[in-house]
Amino acid sequence: MAAQAGAWLAVLDGQDTLASSGELPAHEVPLSIVADLIELKLPWLTGYSRRVSELAARAAALAGLPPLQQQGLVRAALLHGIGRVSVSNTIWERAGRPGVDDWERIRLAPYWTARAGALIPALREHTALASQLYERLDGTGYFRGLDRDTLGQPARLLAVAAAHAALCARRPWRAALTMGEAADLLTQQAADGLFDADAVRWVLAAAAGDAGNSLPVPVRKGLLSEREVEVLRRISLGESNKEAARVMQISPSTVRTHVESIFRKLHCSTRAAATLKGLNLGLI
Repeated sequence: MAAQAGAWLAVLDGQDTLASSGELPAHEVPLSIVADLIELKLPWLTGYSRRVSELAARAAALAGLPPLQQQGLVRAALLHGIGRVSVSNTIWERAGRPGVDDWERIRLAPYWTARAGALIPALREHTALASQLYERLDGTGYFRGLDRDTLGQPARLLAVAAAHAALCARRPWRAALTMGEAADLLTQQAADGLFDADAVRWVLAAAAGDAGNSLPVPVRKGLLSEREVEVLRRISLGESNKEAARVMQISPSTVRTHVESIFRKLHCSTRAAATLKGLNLGLI
């Protein structure tokens, strides 16, 4: 470790020593796997980046963006959560609205996404776009406070796709909105100047077009039972056996039996590994 200390400190000082010297691992890893690993930090985010990328890809195609921009948008969606690891779980899981200090740390998450991507030339452009995900047309977003004069169409589509995916997913502090409720809210926010109206229209069309097609039924039926799929969804959200049992109205011992069966069928031994495999197989 001592032999590597100088190189590590140089990177922390803003010098891309590792990147320029070729010492970074050269193994190719699918960005969807990177997104899945990032989201293990907060179980309630499981599958969020994948959903954003799916919506963004379909919306970009409907909007007629060039293929390279479509590809870049998908990559940005999958990479946008990298900077989230800079924020302690204590902050993410704290009850109620974030305080001033907590909010300042959260606002810097996109900054760290851009910084991390800058170390890898092949990802620099995509993480730069990813860091604009929380910007708004009226300048009230973060972290740069960009507005309609500086946000291009890819950034506008990415922001709406992320907002739609978040609204339609359960969060610890609220239930998931229905597709109709999310559409009404985004349309109103576009009218208020936060989102681009055309971007909202394309994302809503994308969401309507693939509703009900996100889970490949043949894979679900051929590998896990319907009850096992539901148990896998519950544990992927970080729920304990008791919590899952209460929601599903079954006994904790029954949940434990299902978990053991899931592990055996997916050839894994941890809940994190089961979550990743479930995502890759389209089970959750």
